[in-house]
Amino acid sequence: MICVVDNGTSILKKITDHVHDYGFQSQVLTLKELKSHDFSLVKGVILSGGPIFLSQLSEKERGKFLSAFSFIKEVDIPVLGICLGHQILGLLYGSNVDSGQNIDGHFPVEILDEGHLFSGVESPSVFMQQHNDFVDVPVGFQKMAGSETCYNEAMQCPVRRRYGVQFHPEASGEHGRQLIWNFLDLC
Repeated sequence: MICVVDNGTSILKKITDHVHDYGFQSQVLTLKELKSHDFSLVKGVILSGGPIFLSQLSEKERGKFLSAFSFIKEVDIPVLGICLGHQILGLLYGSNVDSGQNIDGHFPVEILDEGHLFSGVESPSVFMQQHNDFVDVPVGFQKMAGSETCYNEAMQCPVRRRYGVQFHPEASGEHGRQLIWNFLDLC
């Protein structure tokens, strides 16, 4: 079972469709359901994107929002953060969040560290992006990809099995499908 956390993305179905296409079952969880969910039978978690600008929240509001994701530091299963999910992972592990220009479209991403997540994905590859906020790479993580529009396009902490991508692989064609398959393979 793969849990997909719905952070409000309009393309959630694309994530669950990819999960199902590769033979996995999925369960969509809302933020309210996270605290009471039993993750013991879960093989992996995907944190979706969403319309929240973390850089615009006060420290108190940001802390309250991030508290819903405290389970991430407690579970010993792979976690993939997409866009807002990438930023959530970063903040949970000590990143700073900054606001920048609005990025909306398909842009080339240079893969710097293939790791397992980018295995079989060409560099550069074009991925769909839709964001204003950015996070730096937290201590203990490694930068995997960057672009002209975002320094930290992808990061990983293989020891914790935490992976984040600022772009939307679920809406990025074959390379995006390969990345999602590579994550599911880690599960």
